[in-house]
Amino acid sequence: MRPNREDRVAVLQGANRRKSARARADVELGVSVLRKRGATINVNAVARESGVSRGFIYTHEDLRQLIAKASEESKVGMRRVAATPNEKSLTARLATALREIEKLKLAKKKLEDEKSELVARVENLTAQLFDQEARRR
Repeated sequence: MRPNREDRVAVLQGANRRKSARARADVELGVSVLRKRGATINVNAVARESGVSRGFIYTHEDLRQLIAKASEESKVGMRRVAATPNEKSLTARLATALREIEKLKLAKKKLEDEKSELVARVENLTAQLFDQEARRR
């Protein structure tokens, strides 16, 4: 005896539900794998990783939201990592700053010496001026 149409439809619907559930699980696993790798997370990457079509993902709002949230979280994490300097970069920045401080100290010393010379010259010229004024009187 051959199954009637309703039975065949029910069997196909059950198979479709199981396939969809597997695809959903594959998408969730794909997102997890991409997160762990630190890879870019978007619909294309998840579809490739999970082996499901982009159309499947786009027809399921909850999966799109899952991917969007994971994508945003990964971007925030990347910004945080990129904004955190490591020991090597901090050491290099410190060395550069110390060299700059030494240059500024030398420049300051040179300017102080020039200032002292100019003050002495002004005092000498002032004394000469007073001597000339005194001789005129």
